[in-house]
Amino acid sequence: MNISTQVVMLSDLNVTGKGSELLVNLANQLECETYLVENAFETYLDRELFRANGVDINFVTPRVVEYHQQFGGFVPGLSVIDLLFNEGETSLDIIMESFY
Repeated sequence: MNISTQVVMLSDLNVTGKGSELLVNLANQLECETYLVENAFETYLDRELFRANGVDINFVTPRVVEYHQQFGGFVPGLSVIDLLFNEGETSLDIIMESFY
């Protein structure tokens, strides 16, 4: 998808905690200022913990954008792997369309 980013394994980092604490510690270790998360997970996050640690939370609600799937019809909510195998080079365009 022509996205160049450094891939980091959590197991390679010295980050501990559970739930929101783990996410905040991870964000701080990686020097992230903003945590981008789907609205469906809003109730699971400790907003005050994020705020106290200088990490903004941006909630998003992506639209479902239908794309060609191999066996007819459209099944929403599958992984990006399904999108890549079915749409190839246009996958990134479809992902971007779901947010705009």
